[in-house]
Amino acid sequence: MIILSFLLEGILSCYLPFSCLFTLTALILETSYQKEETVLKYSLIIGVLYDIAYTNTLILNALLFFFLCLFIFQYIKGYRITYFYCLILNTVFTISYLIITYLILLLFHSIDFNIILFLKTLLQVLILNTIYFNILYIIHHKRNFKT
Repeated sequence: MIILSFLLEGILSCYLPFSCLFTLTALILETSYQKEETVLKYSLIIGVLYDIAYTNTLILNALLFFFLCLFIFQYIKGYRITYFYCLILNTVFTISYLIITYLILLLFHSIDFNIILFLKTLLQVLILNTIYFNILYIIHHKRNFKT
């Protein structure tokens, strides 16, 4: 699911003026259903590939994906995983990822400060990722109910 999200994000980046973050959404959903060490390994590998293929940053996304997954594992301990809980996690961590990357890129003068553009991009990414999250969630549950 993570690899397909990674590839789909690459295809859609040719047509959309913003990054859709499908890979992050898939990682967040996987943290709810996979073992911690497996997802942490995937997050580092996919983060490095994401850096190389999409963002031209050295290890920024590898570290962000890894630490976001670590935080998610801390949040889900002891909670029953439901659809709404996963949706809230997806929304909160997508917003967190966008804010952190925006601040880091501002800090290193890679982008100019434009709050209107940032908020517009944030809204677009949240809408698209929520739709994608619902699709992944349905696919994941249909696959699990058949086994």
